[in-house]
Amino acid sequence: MLDKLENQVHASVDLQIRKILVPIDCSEGFSYNATSFAVALAKKYNSEVCLVGIISTNIWNYFMMPNEGSTAPLYLMRRIEEEGRQTLLSASRLVEENSICTSVQMSYGRPASKILEVVKRRNIDLIVMENDSPDIFTRLFCGSTCTDIINNAPCPVLVVNDKCKGGCPHENSKSRHM
Repeated sequence: MLDKLENQVHASVDLQIRKILVPIDCSEGFSYNATSFAVALAKKYNSEVCLVGIISTNIWNYFMMPNEGSTAPLYLMRRIEEEGRQTLLSASRLVEENSICTSVQMSYGRPASKILEVVKRRNIDLIVMENDSPDIFTRLFCGSTCTDIINNAPCPVLVVNDKCKGGCPHENSKSRHM
């Protein structure tokens, strides 16, 4: 009886995931768990994985912006950009090693806004991201990127927590459909 019901549910839901977005916070490093999870889903649904690296320009970053005559902050921003490129390269290698079509983009700005712009422009079907856990100061003044995306995304958002190792598609994850 249960098998019959399960087959009816699967037959009535025509799930097509053509494009999966994995946002990567370039200041935090490579989102290995989310990328691995996206790779597993892309294999199953024959999807493209879109990697978007975000270099945040939230309010705390403005204190580091270069002033006229100052070279240290400019050097610091260039270093952040280079680390961001390396982070995206690591993520794209993981996707490409699995023979999955990928696109890579780096963006600057408020992370949630930039991610949502890409989702709309690229017609993304699913966002797979790691749960951000900013400190209380960041959460109070800037909010949580993950929460902002969950509340405003025009597509489903799959949040993979940091306990989920190696892209385990059945354990320790939360999913919410918008």
